[in-house]
Amino acid sequence: MERKCNKKLLYALSFFIPVLMLLAIHFFHGIFPFGDATIMTGDSEYQFIDYLSYLKTIVFGNNDYSYSFSKNLGGNMAGFTAYYYLGPLAYISLLFPARDLPIALGVMLMLTVGLCSLTNCIYLTETGSPRKLNLLLAITYAYSGFLASYYQIILYYAAQILLPLVMLGLERLINDPKKRILYMVTLSAAVLTNYYSGYMICIFSLLMFIYKLLLRSDLKNLLKDNVEQIKSFIISSVLAVSVSAFNLIPTALSLSGSKDNFALGFGRQFPFSQVFSKLYTGAFKGNVSTGMPNIYCGMFVVLLLFVYFVDRHRALKEKLLSAGFIVFMLLNMYISTLDVIWHGMNKPIGFPFRYSYMLCFFMIMLSYKGYSNKRSALSVKQLLIFFGVFLMYSAYLLLVHNETTGIREILFSLLMLLCIAGIINAYVRKWVGRKFAFLIMGFVIILDLAFNASDALNYFELASLSEYRAYIDEMGKTVSDMKAQAPDEMYRTEKYVRRTHNDAMQFDYMGLSHFSSSEKREKLTFLGKTGIRSNGNWAFFGESNTALFDTLFGVKYIISKYRTIPNHYGRVVTDDEYKVFENDNYYGIMFISNRDIRHVDYSAYINNPFAFQEAIADNINGKDNKILQGVTEAERTLENLKEIKEDGYSRFERINKEEEAAVHYSVKVLDPTADEDTGENLFVYFDAPENQSAHIYRYDTDMGEYFTTYRWNVINMEAQFKGDTYEIRVCPDGDELTLSNAFFCYEDRDALKTYADDIKRNECHLKKLTSSHVTGEVNVNEDEKCVVMTIPYDENWSVTVDGVKVDTVPAVGHLISFDVNKGKHNIEMKYSPKGRKAGIVISMIALIICTIYSSNLFEKYHKK
Repeated sequence: MERKCNKKLLYALSFFIPVLMLLAIHFFHGIFPFGDATIMTGDSEYQFIDYLSYLKTIVFGNNDYSYSFSKNLGGNMAGFTAYYYLGPLAYISLLFPARDLPIALGVMLMLTVGLCSLTNCIYLTETGSPRKLNLLLAITYAYSGFLASYYQIILYYAAQILLPLVMLGLERLINDPKKRILYMVTLSAAVLTNYYSGYMICIFSLLMFIYKLLLRSDLKNLLKDNVEQIKSFIISSVLAVSVSAFNLIPTALSLSGSKDNFALGFGRQFPFSQVFSKLYTGAFKGNVSTGMPNIYCGMFVVLLLFVYFVDRHRALKEKLLSAGFIVFMLLNMYISTLDVIWHGMNKPIGFPFRYSYMLCFFMIMLSYKGYSNKRSALSVKQLLIFFGVFLMYSAYLLLVHNETTGIREILFSLLMLLCIAGIINAYVRKWVGRKFAFLIMGFVIILDLAFNASDALNYFELASLSEYRAYIDEMGKTVSDMKAQAPDEMYRTEKYVRRTHNDAMQFDYMGLSHFSSSEKREKLTFLGKTGIRSNGNWAFFGESNTALFDTLFGVKYIISKYRTIPNHYGRVVTDDEYKVFENDNYYGIMFISNRDIRHVDYSAYINNPFAFQEAIADNINGKDNKILQGVTEAERTLENLKEIKEDGYSRFERINKEEEAAVHYSVKVLDPTADEDTGENLFVYFDAPENQSAHIYRYDTDMGEYFTTYRWNVINMEAQFKGDTYEIRVCPDGDELTLSNAFFCYEDRDALKTYADDIKRNECHLKKLTSSHVTGEVNVNEDEKCVVMTIPYDENWSVTVDGVKVDTVPAVGHLISFDVNKGKHNIEMKYSPKGRKAGIVISMIALIICTIYSSNLFEKYHKK
């Protein structure tokens, strides 16, 4: 196992063996092409697959990387692009049609495991020598716990691939400060492909740099002995990051106001004494929300780490520094404040410890040093100590009822360790030949790693390829037929059916629903005030809001499975599976308004979506439209509940735990204009101080859950008639319920039509050239008006009216508006993310300096 081997063969095997392993795992799980399952699950199913579909419209269509109308009301794409689209492997998806994108994900994963193994093999070979051992450890890195558990997070693939090359560049820089090209190029690539994981690699590079310098020098002479190394590291790191300024500056500006999960504290995040349970094979149990860091890197590495630390020929200082590094990394994961720093000052929502693979890399690096042909055999005493510690720690995990490691995981890991220890000692003591030992060792290690990866897949619900294709084909046809109805218009579409929150990106239409990690909270808050579900991380339309809402926000079409929908829209497309309904009161996403619309502040409407919607309409045309009429008679009674008044809300406690409990509302309809045949729709919205679990009933009909993460929005109770009394009740799922207010209203369709016709008197036409460039025409009947577009106010929009640039002003506290006077006007709007020009200049300067600095011209000039 120790003899040097051909580099090219070593690198080729390091790539192809992990790929073949993954194919075998896919065969076992019936994943395409061996069955109907796909690797699509979780975030890859509900987010990334739709983003990849939208990427195709950027590359091949008329969308671009600057702005998108398919994410909520619309928004800057700089941060989104930097987070999701700059990894090279994402562009593999361009080779596949939308219906086959789950297959593209599988190809991307195969390339990732192959490239992770290859780059780690390159690192081990270039820092050591071309040995067969490198191949085994390289495969171990590719199948470490992070990738096996978090494989669905495709945006971090590039970072895992690049990390060994960044570390190789760092080693070269430390050994010779003039050899900095590889470090600069790879670090710059890591930051460019994903700023988030690139930031983590920057932190790890700093820690590794300090670790390596401490190995080289005494603490007393650390700075004195390494002046050139420190200078080269700092300058190279700054330049490498600066090269990506063209991307980082617009990204930083676009993300201001997005995630706000800053949380400091010194509380523990997991039981520290149990963290090593994650080293056992099969210790991952599907938890991607909380839990402990995924530091699994195979039993081979565990044993070699022990060999490394008990090696009497290795300097005590080195072993202490290495142990300290491992403990320090674990403490960074254990202590909340340190962990938050690693995650860019934001506590991650799901997928914790997103840098844990870096610790795996470090442990694999040590295990490489732990193996030496002359002294890697463990004595009987050392073996007894090792297995004694293993069994005692395993017993401890069983006693504390560790959540992930039980008897199954312990026995399998023990078997692997016994096999590996036996083969190593048999080979070193020359009881077996080199080739035989290597083949058996390779088989055991691959079995260990493959079992862990395969076992992890058991805890995910893998999406069906045929079901995905059927949905894409059927919904795609419906959307295509819908677009043919008004090919030159800009309008929004929403659905009463759901696959994900990102269907607007999947099918390239303007929608209101969206979920991504780069969305602004202000926009989500605004949408939540209108009555659609917004939980602070995403907004989702989902079901029927008022027809006034649809009209205000430019929703022209609704897609549904049913032949009729509650808002009485006419059907314009009837396909086998889905139908399209048209809002006949639609007047566009751009319209003419009174300037009073700018005085409406959405933050002033405390969780009453009906009052907010009515205020928008009334301030657009300056009239008391009376579209949404509040119900004046709503009698409330309690069933098996005791009310306790709190500050601003009521808390209800179940009296008899065994009996049903409910807050009843008897709503009497007093609408004098209700249509005798169809009635008018009754809408409800309940306000509460916090998420909770409850159900809403109309008479005995269960209208679904409420106050939950996924559903807390306006509910359309459908048609009601004058004089009718409707029984609505709120039933807690537990023993308590909190309520701040209950809002009921009916919608006057005649009043809505009158309002919409009034707005349509001023003609507005808008055409999309690209997603960041639109043109339009307006015909205004009066002076002192303004144009309002139902997209978020953003100073990056440049607007011209008849060729003259005009200022934009927020309307309703969030939408974009600009002044116009009477007459016909041509409008042009262009979007350019703020900071792009400055970033390009900085990147170009940094690139020039990098080129000069890498060629050592500064040193040559200094010598002259």
